[in-house]
Amino acid sequence: MLVEKIPMQASMVPNELARELWPDIEEYIEKGAAYSGGRYEPEDILALVETLGYKLWIAFDGTGIKGAVVTGFVQYPRLKALDMMFIGGEDGPEWKLPMLNLLKKWGADNGCVKLEAMGREGWERMFKDEGAKRRWLAFEIDIAPAEVAKEKVDV
Repeated sequence: MLVEKIPMQASMVPNELARELWPDIEEYIEKGAAYSGGRYEPEDILALVETLGYKLWIAFDGTGIKGAVVTGFVQYPRLKALDMMFIGGEDGPEWKLPMLNLLKKWGADNGCVKLEAMGREGWERMFKDEGAKRRWLAFEIDIAPAEVAKEKVDV
């Protein structure tokens, strides 16, 4: 079949189409949300795309969607970065370069000088050949059960 010969590529999903495409990539995003320590559920991530202008990107070939990335801009005092907030998929080595090339172009076109992500050690290994460097270690300490943390605290 001719469609199966389509090479791996990456594309931004228009924000207004994110909900329609969501069932096809939600499993990839769920895995990232599961590592967020309770910060995000998949529906929260979709809301970032639909209402706050974050971008959803997909990697696909003639057999279907292989990966998804959600990005947002981070403005630091001295530079702007494109943050890959959520990355997920299958056959990552097959789509990482088309995705990274597209994200770097998008970031540069929007004034970014860095492409960044926080993630598990496996992501560091995956992006090592592209020049990824560990800059810091992120950790968390629970200070209260989830039920208490949802209550408003006056200070």
